[in-house]
Amino acid sequence: MYNKEYYQSNNYKNYSERENKYKKLGIELNDILHKIGLIEDKSIIIDYGCGFGFLSTAFLDLGYKNTYSYDISKYAEKIAKNKGCNWIEDNNFNSDILIVLDVFEHMTDDEINEFFKKSDSDVMIARIPVADFSENDFYLEVSKADKTHINCKDKNGWKEFFIKQGYKNFLSLNLLTIYDTTGVFCFIALK
Repeated sequence: MYNKEYYQSNNYKNYSERENKYKKLGIELNDILHKIGLIEDKSIIIDYGCGFGFLSTAFLDLGYKNTYSYDISKYAEKIAKNKGCNWIEDNNFNSDILIVLDVFEHMTDDEINEFFKKSDSDVMIARIPVADFSENDFYLEVSKADKTHINCKDKNGWKEFFIKQGYKNFLSLNLLTIYDTTGVFCFIALK
């Protein structure tokens, strides 16, 4: 399902050309995590749903040797491994920082609950396309167009869901490369 054709369709057109954007995102995330005291040189970082590993390699390049990657796509896995990503084979892990960008909308609530039963992290950085407060569908047309987007909630629905996973504090992320908007919930969550 998440094959070469997928990465050349919808929102993923020119996905392979986004490496520099993710390098900049890595620098921005590193800066903000340092400012609020959430990252150290030995922090264990998991980039879950890493795609081609662009963000993972950005953190590796910044000196975070304990950065690990995972994606369900065998196509993306091959590319990420060729870029030098440290691969984890399943989602049974503990980390200091969990990065999940554009992932949870592809999973059912049961799958996400199962994920959190097997993994633990005190800090989660996430980006999720969301519904408008008055709609039952994704707010952005590009999010509606992706048939693999199966889990749609508004921001409050996602917050309530993650509170049940133990996250208590949510900080909106508004960086140059990713930001919180009406159609996208972008945040750092803390336990």
